[in-house]
Amino acid sequence: MPNRLLKEGICTSDAINLLSSDSEVLFYRLLVAADDFGRMDGRVQIVKSQCFPLKDYFTAEKIKDLLLELIEADLIQFYHVDNKPFFFIKKWDQRVRSKGKYPEPPEESQEVIDSNSLTDDSNVRTDDGLGLGLGLGLGSGSGKGETKEKILKKESQQEKPKPKKIEPGKKELPTQDLVDDETWNTFLELRKKIKAVNSPQAINCLIKELTRLSNQGHDPTEVINQSIRSSWKDVYPLKNRGLQVVSQHSREEYNRQQTEIAKRKLFGLENKDEKDITHEATTL
Repeated sequence: MPNRLLKEGICTSDAINLLSSDSEVLFYRLLVAADDFGRMDGRVQIVKSQCFPLKDYFTAEKIKDLLLELIEADLIQFYHVDNKPFFFIKKWDQRVRSKGKYPEPPEESQEVIDSNSLTDDSNVRTDDGLGLGLGLGLGSGSGKGETKEKILKKESQQEKPKPKKIEPGKKELPTQDLVDDETWNTFLELRKKIKAVNSPQAINCLIKELTRLSNQGHDPTEVINQSIRSSWKDVYPLKNRGLQVVSQHSREEYNRQQTEIAKRKLFGLENKDEKDITHEATTL
């Protein structure tokens, strides 16, 4: 795996600034894992094995969401060769030292990739709208419509439709039931102010991480409030969770000591061997 150089401009890049922390980590690892032409195998299982061989936290499902986030940020672009998915890193500026490991993208490749195109079965294209569209429609046919010559002429005169670009914020965001709507919406508004992308994929990653922290015993509302107070775009384990437990025990011990002092003052129990009549006094 070759050594790669990062330029200082990456620190002030608008595209990098809009990424979540996990997608930014993935992008940096892609820079190292890609071949000398910035190309890689597009299957998520292959991306995981090359970029995160030792981190179980980055599952195939999570990497799929992060790849979609990089596509939305216009940092990578997918293409297909022989029905197999590949992608290349845009604005690639590294020295070429060896031959490319992966095929070149087709000319004017502008494919828009959905989540189903990133799995291992993405190279199995069916006739339900995901085909490559290589047929010329030259069948003889038996209908009474236009002749095939007129159809071909009309198609040649029409402009090819431009692929739709995915615009962040246009899709409906996923919902969650871990915190109340007011707290959640406040957090999303904060993310917008600090230039974080509230894309469906990014929000899904946040919800999954918040669910994981909740399963570990962290209060989801406190986790979100912690991010709001600190102006964070991601969610993290509660920093003072352990201190809260210690404080609770300290409070209980303090209350017990104060109760003992009050009993001694009230009943004159200076000698520890003397009988404690608290129960009898309460009964009377």
